[in-house]
Amino acid sequence: MYALFLFFSLFFSRPEAVELEPIVFLEKMEHSGNYLLIDTRRVEKYCESRLPGAVWCGSRKMLRGKVKDADKHIDLFVYCSIGKTSKIATKQLIRMGFKNVYELKGGFPLWSELGFPMDAMPFHDGDICNDVLFTP
Repeated sequence: MYALFLFFSLFFSRPEAVELEPIVFLEKMEHSGNYLLIDTRRVEKYCESRLPGAVWCGSRKMLRGKVKDADKHIDLFVYCSIGKTSKIATKQLIRMGFKNVYELKGGFPLWSELGFPMDAMPFHDGDICNDVLFTP
């Protein structure tokens, strides 16, 4: 019985994104040779402030477009406000075959509260392709 459980858990379980505390998230990005940082919050929030170097991907279509030609072993760092849209995005990235997907535990609010680096250079809504937002 155990062998059957082991077989199914090894071959049929879906990998999940690794959820990282903010300090670990930052350190992993700093030591990554090749990564993409993805913000899945509402566009207004992205325009106000974001993690430095983050690209906004407010829909599944936009996310696919940003990563479609990327190496499947690139490090992908994803965050949002409360974990809902980042969870959706990380699941999509894993389904697309990406191996190194990391989610920010506590999201942007905890990152900001802890005083980690932020980019507050204003964007205007018209500068960003506003597409249909992530939905569960």
